Amino acid sequence: MTKKPNIHYIHYLSQTAKERLVGGFFILSLFIIAGLVGMKVKSSNIFDEVITYHTHMQSAQGISLETLVNISGIEAGKVSSIEITDDNSIHIQFFIYKRFEKLIRTDSKGVLSKLSLIGNSVIMITAGRSSLPLLPSGAEIIIDEPITTNDLMEGMLPVINDLDSIASYLSDIIAVIEPDSIEASTESIKTILADIEGMTAHISSGQGLVGKALYDTQQAEKVTESLNSTAASLAGVEQRVTEIEPLINSLTALADESGQLIIDMRASLKKIDAELEHLPEIINNAETLLQSTGETVQGVQKIWPLSTVMPQPSKVLVIDGDSLHD
Repeated sequence: MTKKPNIHYIHYLSQTAKERLVGGFFILSLFIIAGLVGMKVKSSNIFDEVITYHTHMQSAQGISLETLVNISGIEAGKVSSIEITDDNSIHIQFFIYKRFEKLIRTDSKGVLSKLSLIGNSVIMITAGRSSLPLLPSGAEIIIDEPITTNDLMEGMLPVINDLDSIASYLSDIIAVIEPDSIEASTESIKTILADIEGMTAHISSGQGLVGKALYDTQQAEKVTESLNSTAASLAGVEQRVTEIEPLINSLTALADESGQLIIDMRASLKKIDAELEHLPEIINNAETLLQSTGETVQGVQKIWPLSTVMPQPSKVLVIDGDSLHD
């Protein structure tokens, strides 16, 4: 039996069927292309209504006609034109789509994305408070400019200079250090570490006072008893201090009163000294008064008839000044 050759089914179709099949594929391709174009037009917002705003900057910092405008994280517009003004500032005009108009209020501000330093610029605008009026089309929005690369390098220049100075200072220090001194210091440190290791080994083996206190049970009990005795003694001392505290307070009060008494006595002695300075004058005045009194009595006795009745006084009236001073 003869085997029939494998022939594709397309060869069994008529010419009309073939033309219809090709036409179907062509129409399907047209529909697919039209759908893709429609999706592209819709995603690119070509026919959407827009609102235009503008701003002035000292440096464009990577802004181009492809720079996007972002509002609250949403891609809402694009830069439409860049011009240089008469005062050499950069006038940038951009638009946002009408549907995002309610986000732009009178308190809205912009900032240039920090990625502008590496060439990927985005104008980011903050959404305003809903209680404030809308910002009209054509108004200016203030955009804060980030630091430029030159400003960043100028700010880092003092740090670089300080690092250079520190490196130079460390180089001078290293140059002064002698290798022999470092080697001797290293050997000393090794010796100290070896001694510490030996001490640790002795303590771990229970040798010495510290080792016995840590690892010997009897020695540890003695140390505990000593600590307990010390604690008891301290408690007794604290009790005695508590008991004599009222006495100390009384002595303190007595010392205060004695001090005040001494002050009063000093004041009294000063007054007595002041009075003693006037005592000789008082004695002299008393002597003068006594003499005057004696003379008066003698004169009265001489008057008649009293002179015959009253006895005559002594001719000399003597007053012992020393006895008066005593």
